[in-house]
Amino acid sequence: MLSTFFKYRLHVSLCFLVFFLLLNKSIYQGSELWWMAAAFTLLNLSIYLFNKATDVHEDRVNKDAASQVMVPLLYYSSALFFLLPLLWLRSNVIVLLIYIAVGFIGLWYSHVMLGFRLKQVFLIKNLSAAVIWTVPLVLVGVIEAGISVTNMALLGVVFLAVLAVEAMWDVRDRKGDAQYKIKTLPNLVGVGWTKIISLGYLVLGMFFVWKYSLPSNVAILLAILVVFVVETHEDRTPAYYNLVLTMWMVVASFLLF
Repeated sequence: MLSTFFKYRLHVSLCFLVFFLLLNKSIYQGSELWWMAAAFTLLNLSIYLFNKATDVHEDRVNKDAASQVMVPLLYYSSALFFLLPLLWLRSNVIVLLIYIAVGFIGLWYSHVMLGFRLKQVFLIKNLSAAVIWTVPLVLVGVIEAGISVTNMALLGVVFLAVLAVEAMWDVRDRKGDAQYKIKTLPNLVGVGWTKIISLGYLVLGMFFVWKYSLPSNVAILLAILVVFVVETHEDRTPAYYNLVLTMWMVVASFLLF
């Protein structure tokens, strides 16, 4: 079961966990840091497992689909991972509301509501993913620590970084998205322009790091993403994307200390 979860998104959520710890270690103290990290990492895993379960047809075209046998387990696990953190977040009303709101966006991203899924709407697809990552990683901590120019700049950097990565994931999933009429940057403007746009996001993020004197470890992680964007092309297999994400997570882990 663990190997299945790793294959179908656990490594993505481990990346989220490391990034949460890196960005929030000075905001939360002791066990509170780990409880908050656990809550939002489980939320991230829940959203991605649900997405994997609902994207079977598109992923089959991209040769990255979950087996039919695993789909029910992905659904049940997604529900369990979403519900568990409610046990220890119930006493913090603001965080609980943010948690539920992000979960709702994750649900709408993959499940049809009002006649459509968020992932079917051009640009809203990537913006939704950026919200799903940025709000738990930065905004929750900003509310705890207090709003400042530096904190808001960091929020912008993370938001831009996620937009850049999401566009590259759309390059990977281009064939499946095209077959099921999901509008993405690679399918509308081509891979070359998508890479230029993603690099633009990251360059703007680098500017924020310099302008607002953000931690150098954020610049290092952005630099790795620049290499990722430059090296990405249509023939890259899912294993390449997973390897890059794993390497990024390892580097971020060392930056924790």
